[in-house]
Order: sequence, then C-alpha cells, then structure tokens
Amino acid sequence: MKTGYISLTSGHWLQLDYRSESRHGGKSSLMALRSCLVLLLFYFVNVSTLEYYGIKIGTLRNQSYGLYGEVWLVNKTHLQITNLQMSLLSDDIQPSFYFSDSEKFERTKDLFAIKTAHHGVRYSQPIENSLPTEVNRENFVVRIPGNLKQWQYFGIVAEDKWFYLSAVSLNKVYPEPLCCLSDRIEPNRGIVGLFYNAGSDPIVVLDSKTLVLPKFTFDGTKPPDGWIYAGVGKVDQSSGKKAFVVGRDTESHHCAIHEDYHGNTDLVVRLADDQTVFDITYLSVFCFQYSVDFGHIPVRLDPSRNPVPAYVPPVSHGPLRQEPFFPCP
Repeated sequence: MKTGYISLTSGHWLQLDYRSESRHGGKSSLMALRSCLVLLLFYFVNVSTLEYYGIKIGTLRNQSYGLYGEVWLVNKTHLQITNLQMSLLSDDIQPSFYFSDSEKFERTKDLFAIKTAHHGVRYSQPIENSLPTEVNRENFVVRIPGNLKQWQYFGIVAEDKWFYLSAVSLNKVYPEPLCCLSDRIEPNRGIVGLFYNAGSDPIVVLDSKTLVLPKFTFDGTKPPDGWIYAGVGKVDQSSGKKAFVVGRDTESHHCAIHEDYHGNTDLVVRLADDQTVFDITYLSVFCFQYSVDFGHIPVRLDPSRNPVPAYVPPVSHGPLRQEPFFPCP
C-alpha cells in the first residue's frame, strides 16, 4: 500500500491510500480519485467561507509604491478598504485617505482599523487619518463625509505633494437592508411555526450578519430549550449554528431562549462568526437538545443579486475584554 498527501491549505493535509489489487486496481484507483475530489469540494465549501465586504467599487493600485487594496461600499455612510498593502520606502510621503470631486478635496475624519483580539473577537479601532508608510494586508473602514452623492473619487493622497497615489471612482449604488424574507405560502409571515407558537412577521436583513424577526412569538417556557439557529441543508444539530440575540447574548453568556414572546418584540439576531446570510439556507427556531425544528424559513440570498450592507465589528479603542464565562440559568 502506498500513501500520498495533498495539501489543502497551510497546515492542512489530506492523506490518501493507494491499494494495489490484481483484478480491480484501475477501478479502485478511479474510485479513490473520485473520493478525493469529493472530499476536496466538501473541504473548501465548508471551511473556506468567503468574507463579505459589500459592493466592490474598485482597486487601489500603484506599483511604484507597493500599493494595493480593494475598496467596497459597506452601506450609505461607510467604505471599507481590504487587504491594503503599501511600502513607500520614504518618510517624506505622508499618505492619508481623501474624498474629492471636481472642486475640492476632503480628508477623512473618521477612520477605523479592523483588529482581532487575542481571544478571536474582532473590533473597529478608531485611528488618526495618517497612514503609516508601511502597511501589510490590513483592513480599514472610513466614514463618508457628508453623503456619497457629493463625491466623485476616493483614494490615498500624498499630502506633502498633493496628488493621488491611487484613487477609485465612486460610481456604484450603496447596498441597503433587504425587506423581506417571507414564507412562500403565507407571504405576510416570516417564520411559520410548527410547535410552541414559534413565528414572526417577514424578516428584515439589516446587514450580512444581522436580521430582525419582527413581532416574534415563541412559548419559550415550555420546551427543553429554544435557539435562533441558522445553517445549510436539513435543519438538525449537525447542519447549523446558534445565533446570538443582540442585547441579550455575549460570547461568555450565550443561552437558550426560555422566555415567552407574544408578538410585541422585534427580535434582533446576529449570526455566528463564520456565517453570513449568504452562507445559510435556513433560519430556524430550534430545540438543540432533541434536534427539533419548531419552525423555519428558507434563505436563498446571493451577494451579486441581493447585496446588503456589510457587517462591521463594534467600535472599541482597544481589544474587547474577554468576560469570564458564567452559566445559563
């Protein structure tokens, strides 16, 4: 028996066994190859979830300064610059983000660097709008001064020399919240419950990770547990992840819903860290303990056909404090 390895990503390898058989060696090899391809497809679909940044405007690029970065419309008030790289090799050039039209330039006043704390939670850190001369694959969010319609260009300006190192045209329409996800048979409903009065009005997608379940109903005091649950395929324990109820759940205190909701609350939920609305095919009220779907709605959104605002991590001047875990009631 021979053993081979295929590299998937850095640090991940797939082991293959090649077994020699006198009569069916060729067939076995073909089956092994097919199995390998299926595993590869499964791996990349389920592990390599693509980040969603909004609607792409263009690319900042200037080879003379080692400059590269992609620019996205997050929503009507913010842009995001991803994978920004820059190597100016000179302290004489002072780079900053600017907006401009045919008559004026305006320096960005509100700039945030996207950071990740040591415990994995991301946050948006306010920084001065004076970029370092060396930037290595960093993400930034900028607030658009005034409104988007008053500007024609956005880019990085060398302030001492007053020219754009690179710029993009602001000629795209910003993404807006999506209204609404509704039941195919009962279009005036979102989640239509099967058990325990689970249900809602049509669901609003605020951004790529945040949804509103208007007039949410659920007899949460009756079942063993209840979660807002999102995933792919059949609704069960292995296909999804528990969402967070905004204003109620945190990383250190993420608990089942054991309260009754009577339709006078708009429940705001946020998907798990590695999920967006484009990565799921259902949103459910779900009993995880016994893997029972109390009611769900199919989700079929595509970023090219259904662009929504991108999720931006919360603003913090430093790493978000990791709170000690405390048990659920």
